[in-house]
Amino acid sequence: MLPDIHSEIGVQGTQSLAGARGVLRHLVFLVISNPLLKAVLQRDTETLGDLMRTSTGQQLIPVRLDASKVYLELLRSKGLLRANISIDTQMKMMTAIYMGFFLIDQVMPPGRQFSPDEMVEALVETIHRTFEPEESPKSPRTR
Repeated sequence: MLPDIHSEIGVQGTQSLAGARGVLRHLVFLVISNPLLKAVLQRDTETLGDLMRTSTGQQLIPVRLDASKVYLELLRSKGLLRANISIDTQMKMMTAIYMGFFLIDQVMPPGRQFSPDEMVEALVETIHRTFEPEESPKSPRTR
C-alpha cells in the first residue's frame, strides 16, 4: 500500500493538489472498507479484543505514528501540505479530525449518520481546507 501511495504522490504530487486529495480519498476508502483497519483507527476493543491493550498492540502505536510522519513529510516536501505548522502539531490535528469523523456515527441517531461516500468526501474536504496551501505547488516544468 505505501509504495502505491509513494508513486502516486511522486507522479501527481508536483502537478496538482488532486494527487494529494486522490491519495487521501483512496486511503479513507481503504480504512472504511477494511474492518480491521477501521477497528484499529477507532480502537474498537470489541472487534480487536485485547490486542490494543497488549504489549504488541502498544508497539503498533509508534509504528503508525512513524508511518504517518513519513507520509506527511513527503507531502510537505512536495508542497502539498502547509509547512507553517510543526509536523507534530499537524499530526495531532489530523488525528483529532480523523477520530472525529470515524467516531461521530456512534453518537448520531439513525438517519443522521454519514454514508461512507459522504464521510469520505467531508473528511477529504476538511483536510484540504485545513492543511493544504492556498496555492498549488508549481509543476517543475513551469518554474
